[in-house]
Amino acid sequence: MHYLLLTAILCLGTILRFWQLDRKPLWIDEIITALFGLGKGFENLPLEQVLAVDRIPDIFILNPQTQCSEIASYLTTQSTHPPFFFCALHQWLLGIDSWDVSLAWKLRSLPAILGVFAIAAIYLLNRLAFSPQAGLMAAAMMTVSPFAVYLSQEARHYTLPILLLIFALCCLILIQKQLQKKKYSPLLWLLWGSMNCLGIYVHYFYIFAIIAQFITLFLVLYRTPKVGIIRLFWLFILAIAPFLFYLPWLPILLEHFNSPKTSWLPAPNFLLPILQTLGGWSSMFIALPVEKQPLWLQIVSITFTVIFMVWAIASSLRGLRKLYASPNTRESTITLSCFTLCVLLEFAAIIYILGKDISIAPRYHFIYYPGFCALIAASFSRDRQFSLSSPRSTIIFLLVGAIGSLCVIFNFAFQKPYYPLKVAQQFNQSSDPVMVMMAYENTLEIATGLSYALTFADIHDRPAYFTFLNKTDFGGFEYVWRSLSQFPLSPASLWAIVPGYVEASYPREIALKNSKCTIDPKEHYRIGGFPYQLYHCDRAG
Repeated sequence: MHYLLLTAILCLGTILRFWQLDRKPLWIDEIITALFGLGKGFENLPLEQVLAVDRIPDIFILNPQTQCSEIASYLTTQSTHPPFFFCALHQWLLGIDSWDVSLAWKLRSLPAILGVFAIAAIYLLNRLAFSPQAGLMAAAMMTVSPFAVYLSQEARHYTLPILLLIFALCCLILIQKQLQKKKYSPLLWLLWGSMNCLGIYVHYFYIFAIIAQFITLFLVLYRTPKVGIIRLFWLFILAIAPFLFYLPWLPILLEHFNSPKTSWLPAPNFLLPILQTLGGWSSMFIALPVEKQPLWLQIVSITFTVIFMVWAIASSLRGLRKLYASPNTRESTITLSCFTLCVLLEFAAIIYILGKDISIAPRYHFIYYPGFCALIAASFSRDRQFSLSSPRSTIIFLLVGAIGSLCVIFNFAFQKPYYPLKVAQQFNQSSDPVMVMMAYENTLEIATGLSYALTFADIHDRPAYFTFLNKTDFGGFEYVWRSLSQFPLSPASLWAIVPGYVEASYPREIALKNSKCTIDPKEHYRIGGFPYQLYHCDRAG
């Protein structure tokens, strides 16, 4: 019955992660993933020219000749990420390239599968740390976690480091248990180091997890009497040895750390990071419709979320106290608690000491999510050795999570940033033929334009064109308007997306080669740092 239930949990987890996987359009970060995963760089893009919108999907055709070294080279100069995930994604896309599915499905399917593997891995972690019943609870909790479903449906490198971190924590728990029994397994220490080394080849934030694990290990050693120092020294050497394989990438990591591409993180605003962190915690277990919803629904959703989280936190604390009180689970509780707390303290240091508010992006909480999920699940589990909570509480907790996951799947929660579908629909409602101009300064703005262009290509039902014009290298904004005047097109509608502009900055008229376009003051919009303005065009005399 136990393994039958685990199988059912894994099946449900698979359904939730693949359900409507390609329903949402690709947003900026996923566009960047697509380019590198397909074996391309930004220099391969058709910029400074007019493209029919029908040709936009041709940009996202897999290049089977690209090698991992070339992808790593693109990442070195055009991004701030390590290469392992993008190389793995490229191999994955090579394997499924012939499948008759959408680009979004192909890109997101690998993170979705890794998300299912993470469910099985978290079961193993809690089984090792606490009990088989706690393992089932952890697997069920991750299965219906809105946060886990959201990350699994993103074409980004989050579910892979989660999976690697869970395996690393499994090794850490086994090391802790072996030290208590005065046993030492060199292979286990080597495996632990290997998982961690691979983790920072996937995401730089994994460094936080490595630091937290070593601090936790020192605490375990402090609580373990009469540890053989000489033997322990060689075990540490084994755990650190895999990091020698990271030395080739270390200079690039340091270069990326100082890159202006990381300057988008704002300075902290007093207590706001704390509130954002609490919001990140709540999204791991509940996610109700709030974004772009009517005010009454926002009030109801937020009120219910606060009530639920107060109840959940109180229930979890009672369970954690019982876990700590039990000799069978005390050390594992301390190990996972220390790891999670250390990562949170690292977050606080980055926010308030380095002045970079990483709490602004909920997805960054992935780096301590496995420890957090394992502890909360254990606090809600029950078996023959200890009883922490009533079955009714467990059902309520999982049911609320399942509702939140459905909100994620059907786009009521964790909506795609910069709303590419909404913007594309506005383009498509204009008089045809339509032309869209994206002025850009950097790769982020190019990716934004590609997100809108690709979504527009999927839904357009009229003649449409798209162009990307560099607003910095060739004379600034004047170059943008001058370039437009050279294109031999006569659109009825022109949309101008010009990052850095305010509404008053847009010219009242734009001269094209065969027409003149006049601004529509009622059709100005802004999403984040991306303003876009509609012009109506007439053929020049």
